This record gives sequence, C-alpha cells and structure tokens, in this order.
Amino acid sequence: MSETELNAMQQAVLEALGKEPDWVPIPREVIEGIRTQLHDGLADIAPRLTPENALWVSKHKLTTVHGCEANHLAGLTGFEWTLGNVKGTVLHKAVELGLNWRGVIVPADVVMTNAKALDHLLTTCPQETARNCEVLQSICTPSLTSVFHH
Repeated sequence: MSETELNAMQQAVLEALGKEPDWVPIPREVIEGIRTQLHDGLADIAPRLTPENALWVSKHKLTTVHGCEANHLAGLTGFEWTLGNVKGTVLHKAVELGLNWRGVIVPADVVMTNAKALDHLLTTCPQETARNCEVLQSICTPSLTSVFHH
C-alpha cells in the first residue's frame, strides 16, 4: 500500500460520507441567510463578545447540550478525569488514528501510538484514576489491536 492509497477504514468512511458524483453546493443565498439569522439571533449578546471572549461552538458542546441538557450544564462547572471519559478518549484516539493513518496499518504501531496518548493521560489524572488507567491500558491494548485488523 502506498501512502496515497486508503486503508479499509478510510475507504469505508469515504464511501459513507463522501460527496455523491452529482453533488451540488448549497446556494450562496442560503449560506448568507443562515449567517443573517445567526447575527440577528446573537445581537443581544454581541456587545459581550470580543476576540478574547469569543463565542465558540464545538461539535462536543452541541452533542452534549442536545443529548442531555442537565448533564451538559453539570459539565460546565469543571472537568474531572474518570475511567469512563478515559475509555472514551482512548477509543476516540483509536478511531482518529485509524482514519488518519498513512501507509500500511501495523496494529502494534497504532496501539503504541495510542498508548503514548494514554501515557500523557496518566500524568494528568488524579492518582486513583491513573491506577484505573493503567488497568485500562492493559485491557485496551489487545482490544485496540483487533480494531485495526479489519
């Protein structure tokens, strides 16, 4: 496999999410209409927005607020590492690596790259969570290897 060829996971994503051959871009007036609605809808808070205090909308924030508003609001008060969000971080990194990996996928290489990210988590987690992360790492390594055999 050359560096320009897609691996199986990348090809599947491209087939699922890629543009159809007859795709036509959204008309410019639709885009301008959405921009106008956003500007009008945010007019009341616009004076409080500055480059230092910009409005930031992320995919994660949209997902959490539309998934469970109470959980979203609870998450705004502070972040704490838990075994659950470490598992999510590890899985997310594995998917990210699978989608962006160039060349031949060697499962051990992908797992080691992901393990390096987990090692970073171990240095930032509270001690109890870090112990759980070490256990998780020993469990995840064989599981992540199986993800990349497809």
